[in-house]
Amino acid sequence: MFNKKLIFISYNNKERLLAERLHYWFQQIFGDFVDIFLDKKNISSGENWLELIENALDSAIMLCVIAGPNSLQERWINLEIGLFWKSKKPISFLCHSGLMPDNLEMPYKMSQSNDLSDYSSFKELIYDISKKHLQIHLPPLDFITIHKDIEFTIKSINKDC
Repeated sequence: MFNKKLIFISYNNKERLLAERLHYWFQQIFGDFVDIFLDKKNISSGENWLELIENALDSAIMLCVIAGPNSLQERWINLEIGLFWKSKKPISFLCHSGLMPDNLEMPYKMSQSNDLSDYSSFKELIYDISKKHLQIHLPPLDFITIHKDIEFTIKSINKDC
């Protein structure tokens, strides 16, 4: 199903726009080295979506959970976390909108996580994925532009809530 290393993005519907922007930027940054699983982009009409999600979680090298203040109460996010947890592969909670990595509850706080609203934390996330999970060196990136887009998207989803 996937020809490259796979990163799975888990999110709730209220965060769909942020998930799509992260999908876009991850493809732009890591495109030649990774596939990004995002349900709306990878599941076609009529397909067995649960089977595809399970297969993608089995294949993924990393789970990125978009984590806003109410995200971790979402049953589907918790199902995806639970299915992936057994693999002992990295889970990164991508916190935003006031939820900070230090405020995650157990067992979520056992994973190294990032604050998408913080420029340095976002940059650290990108370098961690490239160096630790993909074993690649990135060319110079315009992190300021990328992070401003992520910040704008976070503000947009908060306005819509």
